[in-house]
Amino acid sequence: MRMTKIASSLLFLASAASSSAFATSSNTPLKTIFYGGPIITMEKDHPKAEAVVTSQYGKIVYVGSEQEALKQYPDSQKIDLDDKVLMPGFIEQHLPPFLAALTLNMPVITSEEWQLPTKTWPAVTNHDDYIAALTAQEKSLTDPNETLWTWGFNNYFHGELSRQQLDKISTTRPIGV
Repeated sequence: MRMTKIASSLLFLASAASSSAFATSSNTPLKTIFYGGPIITMEKDHPKAEAVVTSQYGKIVYVGSEQEALKQYPDSQKIDLDDKVLMPGFIEQHLPPFLAALTLNMPVITSEEWQLPTKTWPAVTNHDDYIAALTAQEKSLTDPNETLWTWGFNNYFHGELSRQQLDKISTTRPIGV
């Protein structure tokens, strides 16, 4: 098993799950064992584990069976996950996950070009181009009952937007910007 890759994948979540893993008191164990719930490693060859052991600084030092973790680190602090899932935490510092989930599922009409995995949305930097892009998105929908949701409207670039302007695009389809 590639311990380094697993360790880096699980580091964030393991450290977030227990601030006590970072305690430095002399009577605090130097290692912490997380067990008692599904542990997802994201490793193709070993997708699950029973236990994870971290050092006092949050570095993962063991991933594997609960029995072996208890055997190798008997004096460790033990944290029962109580059937909660422990899995890698991913940090993308520029794009919050909620925003990613939204923009991958709806048209992006914003003042900057957006390059997504399946499409590149061009920059739209003025009111007329915004209305044209919104109108094009409305016309591309085939289900007359589908709501048109878009992301990226910014009044500083796209001007003011009113219900009357949206009604010129569609009087029957709800449009959310």
